[in-house]
Amino acid sequence: MYFKEIFALCMLVVAVAGTHYNNYARNYPQKYNGPHYREPSYEQGYKNVKLHKLCSWNVVSYTYANNLDRDDSWGSCKVDSGRAFVPENNIPLGFAFSDDRRVFVSLPRNRLGVYSTLAYFHLDDIKDEQCPPLLPYPPRANHTLDSECCSAENLVNVNRVSLDSHGRLWAVDRNALGLNDKIWEHGSPALVVYDLKTDTLIRRALLPSDMYQKYQLGLVSLTVNVNPKDGDDAYVYIVDTWNGCVVVYSYKQNKFWKLCSPEFFSDAKYSKLNVKTRKNKEVTYWKDNFFTDCSRDFKNQELVCTSDCSLDVFTIPFTDLNSEEVARCYPKPNVRFLGEKCDKCQSSVHTLNKETQVVWQLQEQKYGVGCWNRENPLTPESVQTVVSDHDRLPFVTDIELTSVDLSKFKDNYHVESYTNSYGYNNGNYIVVFSNNYQGVLEHGFDHYEENFGFYFFDENEALEAYPQCLQKSYSISYKPTTYHAAPESHYLARQSYQHQSYNTKPYQPPTYQPSYKPAPVYVAPKPTYHPQSQYASRQYTRTYRNPKVNEDVKSTEDKESVYYERW
Repeated sequence: MYFKEIFALCMLVVAVAGTHYNNYARNYPQKYNGPHYREPSYEQGYKNVKLHKLCSWNVVSYTYANNLDRDDSWGSCKVDSGRAFVPENNIPLGFAFSDDRRVFVSLPRNRLGVYSTLAYFHLDDIKDEQCPPLLPYPPRANHTLDSECCSAENLVNVNRVSLDSHGRLWAVDRNALGLNDKIWEHGSPALVVYDLKTDTLIRRALLPSDMYQKYQLGLVSLTVNVNPKDGDDAYVYIVDTWNGCVVVYSYKQNKFWKLCSPEFFSDAKYSKLNVKTRKNKEVTYWKDNFFTDCSRDFKNQELVCTSDCSLDVFTIPFTDLNSEEVARCYPKPNVRFLGEKCDKCQSSVHTLNKETQVVWQLQEQKYGVGCWNRENPLTPESVQTVVSDHDRLPFVTDIELTSVDLSKFKDNYHVESYTNSYGYNNGNYIVVFSNNYQGVLEHGFDHYEENFGFYFFDENEALEAYPQCLQKSYSISYKPTTYHAAPESHYLARQSYQHQSYNTKPYQPPTYQPSYKPAPVYVAPKPTYHPQSQYASRQYTRTYRNPKVNEDVKSTEDKESVYYERW
């Protein structure tokens, strides 16, 4: 009898220990045979889009980080990237793919101990889904902040980078650090251009003092608009997210100018964001950015801009941006309001496919990626959530559409394949970068957890699963019977702020006219006070309007009596 009870008790202990082991292995996946993520829910906007893992880091590492040698004093070049290399403070934010299969990663110096603010790795060096150690870019000397190596060409703080079709890398060095709630300025912000073939600096243009505000880190992103036939015919649009302006740079003229408009301001009611960490702890945070990112629309010759503090999307013509004279005359009604996105669809970064006009945007609060089409009316119903994975994409920070072949990194996460029934095959991939930033802030840095990861999915598969993101021209052949197009009556319902204030003859939407005559509203008139000299009588006169007889009535009151009555 006792043997059966002891055996049952042992089996219970084994079952409880196994459950605890599985939960622990899930929280610390790299300790036990790689990550063990739960299957995503296909019923919550995921469908059958295959999310493949490119590579990941638990902790960001560098090739030459062990040979770090720098001045530890705070007075070194008036900046300090760290008294020593602190791996936990190296948090990647943005990335970009080059044609030679290099992945450039930006690491803003918002904390101490960031080894390199710009680095890269090769796709061919990825092994077992682990990202290789980073290599500083450009050479190591440009990232050394030692007093003996101080140079105006050093890269201090880079937020994001952009590559063009002529093999050049563009970046904005903010030349300032946000450390200990203070702004440590090293110099004026600069636009730097590197040749990817030789990895050399070909231009460094300092921003004039009237193009930015001192002690601010608002130059967060940039978009390059270059002529494919002429590399010198290039314009750079730098987003100043703290001041609501676009700083334009002409590569041929080597000149800056600025364009500001009321549409660039954010909406305060959408500045509050909520996400959950992997341990299901809800985190609430606020953002104060005006607008954060812009994409090129070559078909309509416009710049499509959005903000992570607003649901609005608006466009700016290239002709207005590329002309200094026109930019000085802003605000103008040429800034056009496209529409409003769905709830919790604030996006800090988005990208646009110039062939299909599909806009792929980050959805920070939905832990994934959404899509909508530039040629279709933008309504909350037209925005589709394509990928949503809380475990793999806990805090998305950057997205890119690339034609680099990533087929060898595809896994067998799903077995379903698509035939591209809508008749378009482009072979592009949507690559998303996510970090565990909110989890690190709430629970601390865990070396056994995947904190930074690159994931991708096939654009064709996503468009097959979500055909609503394609243009109307494809509607006859691909739209399923369950798809109901959003009504277009709301598309022109909201007009741009410019049309209401700055245009002399704006477009006036139809207003509501009541069929009955409203009743008159009585407004009591204010009494008229006539002051007299201090040497005059102790009495003063008030004049009232009697609305019943429509006459003025004068009354005389004693000053002292009025004083005592009031008190």
